[in-house]
Amino acid sequence: MQLVSISEAQRRPPDRRPRSRRPFITACRATFLPPSLIPRGGYLAFLGRISPEKRVDRAIAIARAVGVPIKIAAKIDRVDEEYFRAEIEPLLDQPGVEYIGEIDDRKKSRFLGDARALLFPINWPEPFGLVMIEAMACGTPVMAFEAGAVREIIDEGVTGHIVRSV
Repeated sequence: MQLVSISEAQRRPPDRRPRSRRPFITACRATFLPPSLIPRGGYLAFLGRISPEKRVDRAIAIARAVGVPIKIAAKIDRVDEEYFRAEIEPLLDQPGVEYIGEIDDRKKSRFLGDARALLFPINWPEPFGLVMIEAMACGTPVMAFEAGAVREIIDEGVTGHIVRSV
């Protein structure tokens, strides 16, 4: 049997990667996400899953610091419900923070295409980060923390920016 990794970051030995509470499983969808041809909306986007390693709290802090509203399209897995209630839900009452819940593939193109940028403030070695590719397919730049495969995906200054702090 031969194993194939999807990024150099995923090839790193397991002892050099933080442990996740769930195994990494992904499926690439053949969804076409056309670029938005209308002026960008007045918001930053967070798309994904609400969990400690995805750091939606950082995304909210970034949006508040720069004075731009944030829209959060994210699902909450059962394992993360307590984390959501204790750490994230209180942040959703702040001005300029809008939680819209999980969205399907049909809504992603507009959500990402209308955003000024996608925030990807992870704190774990993301093996790929499909949402970054989806945002770039819509013509939306990605602002990401340097972790995992981020440097392999973002062309610094062209498709987005890689940062190390809020």
